[in-house]
Order: sequence, then C-alpha cells, then structure tokens
Amino acid sequence: MKKFITAILTVLTAAVLAVAFAACSGDYSGTYKLSSLRIDSADGSSTTVPAGGSYMDISYTQDSYVLHMSDDNSWYMTMQFEDETESEYGTWRDEGGGNLVLTDSYGDELSTTVDGDTVVVVLPDDDVTYFVTMVRQ
Repeated sequence: MKKFITAILTVLTAAVLAVAFAACSGDYSGTYKLSSLRIDSADGSSTTVPAGGSYMDISYTQDSYVLHMSDDNSWYMTMQFEDETESEYGTWRDEGGGNLVLTDSYGDELSTTVDGDTVVVVLPDDDVTYFVTMVRQ
C-alpha cells in the first residue's frame, strides 16, 4: 500500500510541476496592435492617446504601432503615421515575471512588460518617453 501511495504522490507532484512550468513560461508569439500611447515629457507632463485619437495633429489608429513576435525570439514592429512608415526588428528574451527585453537592430534594449494579451513597450527618445500599449490580435 505504501508503494501505491508513493506512486500516486509522485504522479501528482509531476503533474503539478508540469502545470506550474507551463504557467510560468509565456507564449508571447503573435501580432499586437496599438491600444493606447502614453507620452511622458521631461518637464513632468504626460498625455495618453487612445487608438483612434490624435495628438499634435497626428492621428493614431490600431495600425500605428504593430508588433509581431515570433516563437524563434525574433520580432519586428511597424510604426505608421499619416503617410510615413518606419520599421524596426530584433530579438527578444524573457526575463521572467512578465518582463521582456527587446533588443533592436542597433543593439539597444527596450524594456517591455506583458500582462496577459497586453504588451507595453517603452520607447525612450531625447526629452520624451513613449509607453506603447498594444493588445494581441
């Protein structure tokens, strides 16, 4: 009887560990589109623009920022404003706890957080920091 209970406990422990590891490892692959853009200025001011809104005569749609993340730890992002389109690409790594690091083609690292199907990419610029919130499609 003792061997039977030990075998049952071993199987249950293995099952619990498998579920725990599956829950901790995120599947981040997919396409994410703009939900909102927060713009923090060096002077302390902050503005949030939802997809469909505009700021400083620029209209932002869901397609203004589109992030594609692949299973092979590569990514690319297109940024489209009015008649201008830019793109960036690189690799990503999982830092755990919902934190990712996107390394761009120049070797710069972009801080990124993930919460469910929502990704926030931090894009620092001279006197402004952009917090791009995107939702998986």
